Amino acid sequence: MKKKHLYILAAVIAVVIIVAAVLFLWSRRRVIHGSVIPKDAVAIARLDIVHLFDKADFTLEEQLQLMRRYMSDADDETDLGIDLKKPIYGFATKEGGFGAVAALSDDDDFEDFCEELQERGLASEMTRQRGFSWAVVARQWLLCFDDDRALVMGPAIGADQDRLRGQMAELMKQNPLQSAIHTELFHRLDGNVEPLSAVADAALLPIEWRGQISEMLGLETLDDIYLRLAADANKNELVFHIDLLTDQAEASQHLKDIAKTLRPIDGRLIDRAQPSGLMWLMCNVQGSTLIEFLRKNPDLRTALLGMNMMVDADQMLTAVDGDVMLELTDVTFLLGWSRTPSLRLLAELKDMNFLQQKDYWLKSAAAQSGYKLTESSPRDFCLMANGYSAWFGAHDNILYVAASQNLATTERVPQENAYLRSERQQIKNYRLYLTLDTQPIAALGRLFGQGQTLGMFRLFKRLNVTMKEVGQFEIQLVAPEDTNLTKKLLLR
Repeated sequence: MKKKHLYILAAVIAVVIIVAAVLFLWSRRRVIHGSVIPKDAVAIARLDIVHLFDKADFTLEEQLQLMRRYMSDADDETDLGIDLKKPIYGFATKEGGFGAVAALSDDDDFEDFCEELQERGLASEMTRQRGFSWAVVARQWLLCFDDDRALVMGPAIGADQDRLRGQMAELMKQNPLQSAIHTELFHRLDGNVEPLSAVADAALLPIEWRGQISEMLGLETLDDIYLRLAADANKNELVFHIDLLTDQAEASQHLKDIAKTLRPIDGRLIDRAQPSGLMWLMCNVQGSTLIEFLRKNPDLRTALLGMNMMVDADQMLTAVDGDVMLELTDVTFLLGWSRTPSLRLLAELKDMNFLQQKDYWLKSAAAQSGYKLTESSPRDFCLMANGYSAWFGAHDNILYVAASQNLATTERVPQENAYLRSERQQIKNYRLYLTLDTQPIAALGRLFGQGQTLGMFRLFKRLNVTMKEVGQFEIQLVAPEDTNLTKKLLLR
């Protein structure tokens, strides 16, 4: 009986060992090419080509058409030797270098691909060193590959390329436990579902951006703060996500405080939007909390002080309570062809008590050299300075500021903007909403012979930038309904 128990125990142990070995080998194979990413990488990106082709409805022939740009005789999706069923990873190093790694389906096919690059003058002759095959691509990028994976890093030339060769050889040999696949950066990337995604340490950002984010979050440093970037393809749209990621309690609290200032849009000002135009920006704020937020920025605080010398800007801002809408109706200013923007700002007010100070404004402006403030009615004014004019006032608990008298006089007239009205329910889901009609830009580009410079605008009809939650932005490029935008961009 004891022997029987021993046999059963031995069989169970054997099964456990076999299962563990299979799981180990499977998981190792799943991430083997990602294990060359250095542990101290400051950004990691992942491209799932098969997923992208599937979402963009690429046919096999269209896939081959794209591949033949790099290998002229490709007649099968595996001819490059790259395993497209596995993601391609890109990364940035803390030294400022960049790299990418792909799994190989057939190293002989990949070697043929490299030889074609050589024949086309895009790569050097391949050599065999340190147990790997090597080539230099586009003079500055070092390529290294073995039977399973290909790694490219750069840019580097001369002695820097020799040092990089040694670093890449070490990365190709390193233990997965010493790589980036067990880091917080890779973990945050692994949960993304978009065809193209990336996670970056906030330290990678330009220093001026880091300062602004630190100030926004009330932090001295950006340790453990990450940015997530992702791109998705949806029919006639390309959608880009930019998210701020943090587990820091202090940073999370500051984001909640900002959310109290930047509230969900209620959509009431849509009925006053110009029927045609170029750009609309909307948000919903409480002026009393907004002004405290603006005062934290030295430049904005100085601007407020300057405005208060002529009008009581603090009291105006404090009265704001609800939607704010900024309109740009003319494309010429955006392209730098006009000195004066066709801008109009509307804001919902809780009261109009600040108008009681108008006599003080007129007196203060008269005492300022180079400024002129005129009153066309007890609720409408015009401020002129340095060749610029601004019309402002308030009616029906709505503040307006306009760059022209014509825009100012339309403030009280109900408008019919078909696009914004059709999107009203969707807009009310956001804390920030910007939409740009790109067709006028493309049309002017063609008219003035700048079609190539502005040609990208012809591919889509609208650009939307939205934010549902603070720190989570979405950018949409919207093409006409019958256009597959991803195919247009990749097969241009």
